[in-house]
Amino acid sequence: MGQLDGNVAIVTGSAGAGIGQATARLFAREGASVVVTDVHPARTQRVAGMLSEELGRELLAVPADVSDRASVEALVQTTLDRYGRIDVLVNNAYRDIECTVAEMTDEIWHAVVDVCLLGTFYCTRAVLPAMMQQRSGSIINLASIVAWNAESAPRRAHYAAAKAGIQGFTRALAMEVGAHNIRANVARLGAERLDQAHAAGDGGAHGRAAPAGTGRGAGGDRERDPVPGERAGALYHRRGVVDRRAEGLRHSP
Repeated sequence: MGQLDGNVAIVTGSAGAGIGQATARLFAREGASVVVTDVHPARTQRVAGMLSEELGRELLAVPADVSDRASVEALVQTTLDRYGRIDVLVNNAYRDIECTVAEMTDEIWHAVVDVCLLGTFYCTRAVLPAMMQQRSGSIINLASIVAWNAESAPRRAHYAAAKAGIQGFTRALAMEVGAHNIRANVARLGAERLDQAHAAGDGGAHGRAAPAGTGRGAGGDRERDPVPGERAGALYHRRGVVDRRAEGLRHSP
């Protein structure tokens, strides 16, 4: 018996090679019905099939673009049609395109902010009616060291702004939904390790573009950060099923 038996979890950006996929694997191993979602349909199907075979239980594949409201709403409705409830949302999908502010176009700004911040909002808003009706749920949003350490974010002001926005959004959200017995947490996962895990190819639903040789492209830091499962474990604790005292931002009724 796993500690997530009977729970239904959506993990965005879970068809990548890092945090998202490791989180989907861990949650499924602990008994959750997991929805693997990514903007790339073929990759979503492939990873869900791989994990299903590995774990001996079905993981549902639902391609979705978190920056598109209709796509997110379809993701949530498909999950509800299949399982009838949603207990956990992990907002892991992100995008990061290195560019200076002086060179940044509106398109580049929105490409990053719309996935990281708007996507977090869309997914959160879409699952709340079900969580509020069942009076339970856990929402885990991924932040980053770049939100407060400018030295770690050269040419990434848009990404820093989005991740800082996620922190503020989650604080406000936690105060709103606590009365409904819903937890909202930010997972920072320990300074550089979070960004290294992202760089290990877990660009989630929307990938990451970086100049050659920077070590920040897909797979660039895989050698230096080989265990995204550790970060998945941190998300598992922040869900509250293992350690109710886990660090994070939450409001209890």
